[in-house]
Amino acid sequence: MRHPNMRRSLLAGSAIGLFATAYPLSAACAQTATNAPASPVASGVGATKDDSSRPGGSTEGALEDIVVTARKRSENLRDVPVALTAVSGDTLTHRNITQMVDLVTTLPNLTVSYGTIQPRTFIRGFGSGDNLSFDQSVGKFVDNVSYGRDQDSRIPLFDLERVEVLRGPQVLLFGNSATAGALNITTRKPGDRFEADGSIGYEFNSNETNVQGGATLPIADGVSLRVAGLLQHLDKGWIHNNVTGFDSPRTRNYAGRAILRIEPSSDLQIQLKAEYDRLLDEGENIQVYKQSLAVPGLFDDTKLDGRTSNSNAGPPYFQQGYAHLRNQTYQADVNYHVLGGQLISTSSYRNYMSSTSADGDGLAADIFNAFIFNRYRQFAQEIRFEGTSGDFDYTLGGYYQHDEMRAFTLIEFNLAPLGVPVPPFARYLSFDQDTDAWSGFANLRWRITPKLKVEAGFRYTDTRKDVNQLLATANIIPSLPRNTKRATVAQQINPALDPVQLAVLGVSPHDYRGIQQNDGYFQPQVIVQYEIAPANMVYAKFVSGSKAGGVDAISPASNPNATKFGPEKATSFELGAKGRLASGHLDYALTIFSTTFKDLQLSVFDNVSSFLVSNVGKARTRGVELELNWAPAPRLRIDFNGAYLDARYLSFPGATCTNEQSLIAGPTCTQDLSGAPTSYASKWSGNLGIAYEQPLGGDYRLAGRIDVSARSSYDAGSTNSPDERQKGYAQLDANLDLSPNSSSWTISLFGRNLTDKRYLSFALPTIPATFGEMGTYSRGRQLGVRLSGRF
Repeated sequence: MRHPNMRRSLLAGSAIGLFATAYPLSAACAQTATNAPASPVASGVGATKDDSSRPGGSTEGALEDIVVTARKRSENLRDVPVALTAVSGDTLTHRNITQMVDLVTTLPNLTVSYGTIQPRTFIRGFGSGDNLSFDQSVGKFVDNVSYGRDQDSRIPLFDLERVEVLRGPQVLLFGNSATAGALNITTRKPGDRFEADGSIGYEFNSNETNVQGGATLPIADGVSLRVAGLLQHLDKGWIHNNVTGFDSPRTRNYAGRAILRIEPSSDLQIQLKAEYDRLLDEGENIQVYKQSLAVPGLFDDTKLDGRTSNSNAGPPYFQQGYAHLRNQTYQADVNYHVLGGQLISTSSYRNYMSSTSADGDGLAADIFNAFIFNRYRQFAQEIRFEGTSGDFDYTLGGYYQHDEMRAFTLIEFNLAPLGVPVPPFARYLSFDQDTDAWSGFANLRWRITPKLKVEAGFRYTDTRKDVNQLLATANIIPSLPRNTKRATVAQQINPALDPVQLAVLGVSPHDYRGIQQNDGYFQPQVIVQYEIAPANMVYAKFVSGSKAGGVDAISPASNPNATKFGPEKATSFELGAKGRLASGHLDYALTIFSTTFKDLQLSVFDNVSSFLVSNVGKARTRGVELELNWAPAPRLRIDFNGAYLDARYLSFPGATCTNEQSLIAGPTCTQDLSGAPTSYASKWSGNLGIAYEQPLGGDYRLAGRIDVSARSSYDAGSTNSPDERQKGYAQLDANLDLSPNSSSWTISLFGRNLTDKRYLSFALPTIPATFGEMGTYSRGRQLGVRLSGRF
């Protein structure tokens, strides 16, 4: 295994190259508007604008343009041939959103679930599941740096310019982990003058305090610094534990960021960034909601009512569940104007540590517990050149990433309370993975006529993974702390317990060294774009992308090659139309899409204790998405997004059985899910928002907004069981803001999920093989107040 000095590599690489102002702000960082509320979501639209000087009649209260960087260059969102929705950082603050999981009611065809131990992110019914081995099918990128591991979705959202959700494969420019889509997150950057903003909010039902703030400090001519931070405390979770009296989760999150801007000349811009994030959730948030089929009456609480009897607080575990994450990011960006174009270098180093623990048995008795500890380091370097020559725009670039994962999993069994006469034991799995990925990419856009554009590009990627994987039997370790070292756990390996693990789980220890997975793939993209009228265009897009294979971190396979899984390939066709009508008062975006996945990488629960990786033969998602933003009057704004989705497996003969099937045929049985819907694939989903602003006497104004989001039923598990299916539901959010016309401060009342709708965000059978159902339960009604200011 290789252990290069990544910080030294970072230095070498860089040497190479809310609504704090209420609703007048745009939905995705447009300029401040006057006398009209803005939408929190944009599909090609921005804030309203009072500008009657445009030709073609009065445009008072018309919509502003929005600039996004979905293709790594600043463009009008309305001109980008990508299925894209953007939400501004001010809107995130305004709606009390500090985590990705809270975006799902705002953005179409997006699902984020924190599950039990490992988070899930899905777009259009596809994503990656619960296994350390995965590069995620939905990529997350912050300031052009890949955050491609599952735990990265826990990192908080604060001091942002915007979040862009790109649906469908985005492999050409983003590359890593983007076969299903990508989240492109842009932080606020320092300008050349002093400014400061901040907010403090309190949510009453969960006793949650949320403090955010940032300031830009000019240092010298061409040099400035932006510092920002977040503090979030949640003291009373929405799941009450009947055994311990604990209300889960309880949260303590802290984050800070500093960005230094240096512009020695108009041709050279340098940005240096450092960020630290620390997150801690405590408590068991799993609820049993269906009684055991094998032992009637085994579970004493089977209602999704905000109460649970899960507890590992007693012997032999003495351990409440938790999720802990510490992340550090260091980044250097250099932009040099040369040869009539821009040479751009992005160098980054990331280092995170995560540890999670969960009780998976659903009982007050301590039967089962799972721990996952993961240390991850990543160095990445991208260099690209963007230029123009006559009627051609072009991008050429290269990318290199080296990452190291050091992880171990401890799955503990205490089966005596179930009447199984075996001593307590644990399955110990150690996983070391080093990855090297190289890629080159190019994109050429030809303006054939003033109205017709054709783009063609490709990305070639070569990935090598080197893995060591160890499976052993160990003693149970009581009160395992969050910062436990692997060496401490390894000391508890006990070969005398190997026969117990073999008898109960059918698993024998092994020690596999030097497993290699090498993948190389060509990823083409072609786009044809035509302007049918000023500010209105249609486009057609074809893209084929792949995601590297790997080695299953927790596979019990009896030979090294059987631990491997192959690369995933996505082929997508998309037709779209975007534009502006009604003298600038109505923006629209319509997308028709079809994406086929071959050898889809899927995490499948084995109905005993683990999520294992398999390649699904074939799957497809297709549908229609429509987004409208309308400003019918100067102070009135109406926003709508809706989607029809048909996402299903086309060939999946080896799927895990449902509880009913497993009870008859045994927990290792399989079923054929060919033709069945994928997880989180609601046929219908949408959001409707109405915002209005009313001037008050004096220099004040009152702004209000109501949002209704809804989705039809979906499978929250992975077996297509009726017991894991969540019925359709709707959710109501609202905000009311009071502010002076100067927008120097705002007092806000906010409500999320005012209808107090609870729904399953994750479901699986109870562990170990007791044939009940359990899952995680969404947060209920939130009511709060927030004070924000801007200087």
